[in-house]
Amino acid sequence: MERKSFTTKDLSKVVEALQNTLKAITGLNHVTLDIAIDTDRFGDQVISIESNELVDYQYPKMFSSLKLVNFGGGWTVGEDGELLYWLPVDYRYFHFDGGSNGSGVVNFYLSPDLEISLSQSKLH
Repeated sequence: MERKSFTTKDLSKVVEALQNTLKAITGLNHVTLDIAIDTDRFGDQVISIESNELVDYQYPKMFSSLKLVNFGGGWTVGEDGELLYWLPVDYRYFHFDGGSNGSGVVNFYLSPDLEISLSQSKLH
């Protein structure tokens, strides 16, 4: 199967499934995602996601900001030769004194029709 161009309609199909999986994996029931189509430095379409602010859902409050975002992503070939879109999602947090860091949450693998083929949690 060959790559197809993403549309806003395509993204609207997948956003609820991504949110529900992230809620199940993180235990954060208030995750909502902004999802967009961007272009990388090679001119390829990439999916960009960012969650709502989650810092108020942690106790004790350890960061000044906490969101779920993707760092990277793109087309890859699965073990069985199928074309998949790899979408890694991480926590991104900002410290009270400045600086930021992140940590892996889940790798999503989406079919060319943007259905979740596989999700691999990085939280143990």
